Amino acid sequence: VIQLPKNYRCPPEIVAVANRLIEHNRSRDPAREPLTPTRAAKDGEVIQLCSHLNDQEEAAWVAEHIAARGPNAKSCVVLARAGRLLDGVAQALRKVGLTPYLAKKRNDLDTPPVRVVIQALRLAATRADREILRQLCVAWSRLTEETLELEEVVALATTAGDDYLRGWSDAVAQRLEERPDWPELNHIEDLHRQIRDRLVDGFDPATLITGFWASAEGVWAARFGADLRDELEIWKDLAVAPPSPRTLSAYLQAMDLTPKVTPRPPGSDSLLHSSWRQGPRV
Repeated sequence: VIQLPKNYRCPPEIVAVANRLIEHNRSRDPAREPLTPTRAAKDGEVIQLCSHLNDQEEAAWVAEHIAARGPNAKSCVVLARAGRLLDGVAQALRKVGLTPYLAKKRNDLDTPPVRVVIQALRLAATRADREILRQLCVAWSRLTEETLELEEVVALATTAGDDYLRGWSDAVAQRLEERPDWPELNHIEDLHRQIRDRLVDGFDPATLITGFWASAEGVWAARFGADLRDELEIWKDLAVAPPSPRTLSAYLQAMDLTPKVTPRPPGSDSLLHSSWRQGPRV
């Protein structure tokens, strides 16, 4: 068993408290070594312990404590046991004149328009993957609020060399012809046309991505609101260069491995997070 007991982030006072807590963890293997700090100890208070009657009182104390630091408020990070507790802290910070940034980490990008494009990219990289096809059908059904059956697409794909992406595109084209009264028909047709032109009839994933970024907020924001805007900003902020035809698989893998956190807006003061986040003052 490989052990990595050295801690490079926390002051030794924090590590000492953590080791005392770990001693009471019955599920921990007794053969594991305690944590070892590598940072030097600092003068002054590293840990402050306060008791409060309720969450609101605690949030107010945290906000006042951060505001008292003046310009150093921007270097403060607030951690909580659950994300819902941070909403109260954010409200308390606004009351003392600070602008909080609540970092929301997502497992994936999930608004229907974004999901459709990403799953289409995945299927373009692996055109015979039935599970990715299923997820694309689900995403399209969520977007259009009309079920697109997996087996219907698979049947059409058999006439196209088992190319599931082409089969999906053909199935969608049939639905669009059958439903001239479809709500948001123009937007749905345009999204399908972008995917068909850039991934089915041609292959230019980078242009599909940048074109979708440019148009999606104006087209879909009224329906999907802040969630869509957040996901577009997260996607753009992933620092993964749009792919060439030869690098699509590597691009998708890099997207999967990169944490998806809402970008920090300029001018915000304190960072609020529901899981570990490094900062000078936590």
